[in-house]
Amino acid sequence: MFPTRHFPIACTLLIAPLTLAQSETPSQASNPSTGAPTAPPGELLPDAGDLPALDNNPDVQGQPPTEFNQQLRIDQTDRKNWFGITPETDPLSPFMRLVSGLKEKTGLTFGGAYTMLFQQASGGPGRRTAAAGDIDLMLSWKKQFNETDYIRINSSFEYRFQIGEITPAQLGPEIGTLIPTTNGFNERPPVVKELFYDQTLLDGRVRWVFGRIDPENYVGGHRLQSANTFFLNKAFSSNPAIAYPSIGLGAAAAVKPVDWLYILAGCSDVNSSITRTGFDTAFDTGEVFAFAEVGGMTNWNGLGSGRQRLSVWHSDNSSVKNRPSDEGISLTIDQELGPQAAIFLRAAYANATLTNVRNLYEGGFGFKGLTGIDNDFTGIALAYAAPPNGRAETIVEVFQRFQLALRTEFTVGAQLIVNPSNAPSDGSIGIFECRLRLAF
Repeated sequence: MFPTRHFPIACTLLIAPLTLAQSETPSQASNPSTGAPTAPPGELLPDAGDLPALDNNPDVQGQPPTEFNQQLRIDQTDRKNWFGITPETDPLSPFMRLVSGLKEKTGLTFGGAYTMLFQQASGGPGRRTAAAGDIDLMLSWKKQFNETDYIRINSSFEYRFQIGEITPAQLGPEIGTLIPTTNGFNERPPVVKELFYDQTLLDGRVRWVFGRIDPENYVGGHRLQSANTFFLNKAFSSNPAIAYPSIGLGAAAAVKPVDWLYILAGCSDVNSSITRTGFDTAFDTGEVFAFAEVGGMTNWNGLGSGRQRLSVWHSDNSSVKNRPSDEGISLTIDQELGPQAAIFLRAAYANATLTNVRNLYEGGFGFKGLTGIDNDFTGIALAYAAPPNGRAETIVEVFQRFQLALRTEFTVGAQLIVNPSNAPSDGSIGIFECRLRLAF
């Protein structure tokens, strides 16, 4: 049954117009393999730059689209769609013109999205039906000094709510999988998700951020790593071999000594909780999640841009949460394969005292426009995940995302979990999934 306190929200958002806001501006330059706009050459940490078009800057594609500015930028990108809606025919274009004018005069940009996910499992020992909604609001102020250097202050707000008996975040433990069937999509009160300062220096050769950050956005990711828009299983929409702490106080910095190489390092509070400010634990205990990454950036003629990154991390033991320390290493490669496709590969190892994932091997493909609509997206991925003890499980996921309107997406997909680690009586479990995302 739907909880009565969430039923009006779910119904209202499900019947919302499919013609969500799009400003009457020229189409922005985009990553040909993902639809995500391109980033300026000075970006080091995962970031997609500002909202206006950025032409001929493909050399740093491949970072997770969940990073704050990347997600804001993707949500505000003009897209061809099934209903044939254009910025000129969008009924909300007057409002978006006001938003665009505000940004032009003040440097202030804001956006938002509603995402709903439904998953149904074919087997497993527990409950098999799960659904949840996620409402995001994002606000960014930027001061540009030259083509590559800026300061930016970012903040985001999020509300996650359950629909039905359990959330998709609970489905994996219910049916006995080692890797959750999705990243996020749990139940949580409204929170200030992120609030951080972001600056680039020396013609984009140096970038640093500090404040309330999500370390998952800065280390160990790949270009298709987002449960909002691409794969759902956490093997692909996160890096489950890394013991990321909750969003909290932290900092990261990166340098780019040459055009094809970057080095970054950072840390965040290992005791953080997204529902608390974190000042009490960050400064009192000194226990941190520390990470570093060395990455190469390529742009091959005939193929496109790519990244190859080696990531290492260490999580201190937590005296607040009574958890042991953990550490590991991850190698991730992604590469465009021409204008319509991209591939990613990842291998990771951890001590697994926190993650319970000792070895992780995975790879996947993404394709644009197989349906005839340029911004539709098709994905297929395969993963092998092994715990320190017990049987390893194999995960296959396929999905088709349809661009219904300017920023209205509908995704259908399926997962196959072979030998689920925590369900020894099941040889395999199938999961059907659908996702609706409305953004502005």
